[in-house]
Amino acid sequence: MPDRPVIGIAIKLVEFLWRKWRAALCVLVAIVALWIAHSHLVHLAFNRAFNAGWQSLADKNAAKAARAMKVNDAAKDKAAVERVNDTAIISTKQDERNAAISAAPPSSTGAATRAANCVRWTQQHPGRTDRPAGC
Repeated sequence: MPDRPVIGIAIKLVEFLWRKWRAALCVLVAIVALWIAHSHLVHLAFNRAFNAGWQSLADKNAAKAARAMKVNDAAKDKAAVERVNDTAIISTKQDERNAAISAAPPSSTGAATRAANCVRWTQQHPGRTDRPAGC
């Protein structure tokens, strides 16, 4: 027997394993199988957590997109109403402009130009009663 106890223990362990090699092999296979199963389970848990994080982010983005769509749809509806009102105002102003052009007396600048200038001046100065000459 050697002087060192560690070497003696190692030699006894090797002799034991040599005699019981089938049992040692079974234990080794069991350890490797458990190690593989553990790594597989860890991998599955990581993937589950990873996918849950991405799904949470996707849900938040979908909620934000839905809110943005609601705001966008409301703005489109409001713009459609304003377009209808603007069209009515434009056609009314066009009728007023045509009437002013027709009613204007002939001059050197042209009735259409003078009438358009008068309508513009009236729109820019609402409430004033003194008008420029020719209006």
